[in-house]
Amino acid sequence: MSSKDVLERKRIESLVKEGFLPIRAQFLRGPSSPEEENVDGPKKPLEGGKEGGKATVLQSNKNGLRQGTKSQKQRKREKYLSMRNDLCHFVAVGKECTFQSTGSCERAHDAEKYLEARKDSWFGGGNLPDGRCFLGGDEDEKDVKCPYEKKIKDVRCPFGVRCYFSDRHENNAKESKTLLEWRRSEGSEEFNAMEDWLQKKLRESTYLLPRSTKYLEMVGNDLLCVSKAKKRKITAINRNNKDDDANENENEEKTVKKNAIDFNKKLVLAPLTTVGHAPFRRMCVKFGADVTISEMAMASNLLAGDRREWALVRRHACESSATNKFGVQICGGYPDLVSRCVELIENEVQCDFIDINMGCPIDGVCAKGAGSTLLTQLKTGKLEKIIDAASSSLRKIPLTIKIRMGYHDRKQQWNAHDIVNRCCSAPSSTSRDSLNAGWLGKVAAVTLHGRTRAQRYSRLADWEYIDECGKIAQTVSNGVVPLIGNGDVYTYEDYNAHVDSGNVATCMIGRGAIIKPWLFQEIKEQRHIDVSSSERLEYFAEFCNYGFEHWGSDSIGVEKTRTFLCEWMSYTHRYVPVGLLEHASVQKMHLRPQRYFGRNDMETLLASDKVEDWIKVSEMFLGKPKDDWTFVPKHKSNSYAAMNSHSITSWEEVDAQG
Repeated sequence: MSSKDVLERKRIESLVKEGFLPIRAQFLRGPSSPEEENVDGPKKPLEGGKEGGKATVLQSNKNGLRQGTKSQKQRKREKYLSMRNDLCHFVAVGKECTFQSTGSCERAHDAEKYLEARKDSWFGGGNLPDGRCFLGGDEDEKDVKCPYEKKIKDVRCPFGVRCYFSDRHENNAKESKTLLEWRRSEGSEEFNAMEDWLQKKLRESTYLLPRSTKYLEMVGNDLLCVSKAKKRKITAINRNNKDDDANENENEEKTVKKNAIDFNKKLVLAPLTTVGHAPFRRMCVKFGADVTISEMAMASNLLAGDRREWALVRRHACESSATNKFGVQICGGYPDLVSRCVELIENEVQCDFIDINMGCPIDGVCAKGAGSTLLTQLKTGKLEKIIDAASSSLRKIPLTIKIRMGYHDRKQQWNAHDIVNRCCSAPSSTSRDSLNAGWLGKVAAVTLHGRTRAQRYSRLADWEYIDECGKIAQTVSNGVVPLIGNGDVYTYEDYNAHVDSGNVATCMIGRGAIIKPWLFQEIKEQRHIDVSSSERLEYFAEFCNYGFEHWGSDSIGVEKTRTFLCEWMSYTHRYVPVGLLEHASVQKMHLRPQRYFGRNDMETLLASDKVEDWIKVSEMFLGKPKDDWTFVPKHKSNSYAAMNSHSITSWEEVDAQG
């Protein structure tokens, strides 16, 4: 090696030590002004559809609340005005609105006026650099079709003329269906939508949960997760149905065994707040993810029939098959609550396993006795009661848990190894010490995030500790209970280094998959993939199509798709193409790239951390946003802290489920 090469290598090592990602000299940009640098990330939410993109700065007051945001009264007023301009669902599909005569329908009922106002807002006109249409994948833009009519032939789009593809509808003469009816149709690929009868039963507390009731009676645990009035109602219903269900439940317990699930060397996508929805999970499955998990759902909200919470457990057909598995993650802090919730999910949700989040660091969750707070409840027995209650209420679906190293940051207070040991130890029939009894057979797998609750994301994940816990799982359970490691996996080398020890069954991948979902493909093919700007645009276009199917192709669905696309881009801009890196350099999540130009203008645009640039990219697929549309990134995914070898950027709650 020449002296020049030695100096160059030392320069690269020095940059990495200081927390910078080395970029090739020909792509480097000069020093910037403080406004351009914007180290703390974009703070200005850009208002959609306005010249110059007027923005308002949102600052936090002493209580941590954002100042300058709209009040609840203002939001209700805007929602009301928006409804007045939106077309009635019945009129949109050619039916008569039965509520118009009574004045209870507040939406517009003049279809011609609605279409005239919207004629210039159709959004499917963008083209990829090679000339193909963004949303259709065809050379001819006219071939772009409604995603609902493409999926199921001879069925009218459930949005009718409200659909942004309405001028291309071919089945307007066909019988129309509601969105819920469409999702039940043969050929629909989305499952787990909550039906009206289920919501009614849950709200009225008339939904029967016999296994949970039997377990709680057996252990003498009172039902505390409902009001006294609902408790009396549930008790009366259970008393009337007790004799009818007794024989059936007894026969079930004798014959039913829990399904086995294999996590060994399977690529697992972490449950992710905000960005872990079905369209994003479909992207990850396309790139090779074997196991996907829903966004965290609060057990209390599921039992209350909250539609927004039930929307989190919806899944696509590709997520559950012979090769792919789908799990639902819930969060709850009490045995009666968790017991009832898992039984409800097993009855009404199509999933392959249920995961209890015992590592969520969010203050509001911990204040309710759930999430990371449960890590402090090992000695009190509360954690064991929750696991026992959940396992006893499930018939076939296996139970998994997700934990952190501990609640507090001091290493002496970490207790994940104790929890893993208990999960892998067989229960002793002779031991009188219930606090040290094993839980083998109750938990099918344990996921360990290599950080504490107090630490959040202030340092790198501790994989040495994860490996120690993996040894315990292997030794004590003889490999029956796998340990899944989680934290900072961004390349296939990272994955190999963690799995090759043999102590960890596989890795759960979170932030790395958000930045580059093709990470799963890189791991399976054992190579770094240099993804071009045109390919990344194709991925965004595909995401938009998935978004229309999931959130709808009307104006509401389009704006939701835009919001979540921009939310995703608040992470993807951190990706630095392999071709721009210095020789022998590998991107890591904590390394801040030097200021650089892309290999073309689009690559430079996709690397921007400015909200207005993300919206500009979204307009290529979705057209101009409405005047009242604004966007503020939910997470500080674009912020880098001052870094050195001992400190790392803080990403607040990017996978807040723990």
